[in-house]
Amino acid sequence: MEVWFEDAGIKAQVVKPREAVQQMGELVQIVKERGDEAENVDPIVVVVDPLDRFRDLRNEDSFEFSLDAPAGLSGGQALRELLKDGPPAHVYCLLVCGGLETMSRWLSRQSQHDCELRIVGRMNASDSSML
Repeated sequence: MEVWFEDAGIKAQVVKPREAVQQMGELVQIVKERGDEAENVDPIVVVVDPLDRFRDLRNEDSFEFSLDAPAGLSGGQALRELLKDGPPAHVYCLLVCGGLETMSRWLSRQSQHDCELRIVGRMNASDSSML
């Protein structure tokens, strides 16, 4: 796939699921540096395919009160930040989900709302009514 991007003149970086949290943190930093009114910057498109393979990007339902918590953003927090603050900074996310259940487990309700454009294919009646 990387070769296809190169042939098309697109600079691409493939990231493995276990490296995703670090990369998402770096992207959040880029978004913060660019700010809300980024101009004359190259767009960045983040493709997460398939979302369910990137378990570290899953939304955490529990509250963390531990003093031993790791510094920095978790993968779920970084993904939420990118979905919320990325587009004004020209950082866009394309998430590929196998079904509504995956989307509901990985993304908080607010993150689902922050996805401005949704493209869906054939789905069962219950997923359709929930979405």
